[in-house]
Amino acid sequence: MSVCVNHPNIQAEARCACCHKPVCGACVLRQGSSTFCSEKCIENAARFNASFRPDRGPGFFGTIKNMIVSLVGLAAVLAIIAVLCAKVLNIPFFVNLLKKFGL
Repeated sequence: MSVCVNHPNIQAEARCACCHKPVCGACVLRQGSSTFCSEKCIENAARFNASFRPDRGPGFFGTIKNMIVSLVGLAAVLAIIAVLCAKVLNIPFFVNLLKKFGL
């Protein structure tokens, strides 16, 4: 393990939950089950936790983007299947379908 950020001659016992700096037992500040190096890091963590909303999804535009990506992927897979069915298996329906698209 590393040495304390405030006391370079003392072995660190923990890392700050916010900035990840190593701290010794004398410098450790505890808030709940977390350890911190300073009051500022405790405040930063509290501010982050107050604004963090894990229950929120990707939002409306994120959902549309995911749907578009999925549809483009599905279209590509279907096109590959159609080409394989026409060129390799020589299935008339797919051969005619590719002819309509000029392939």
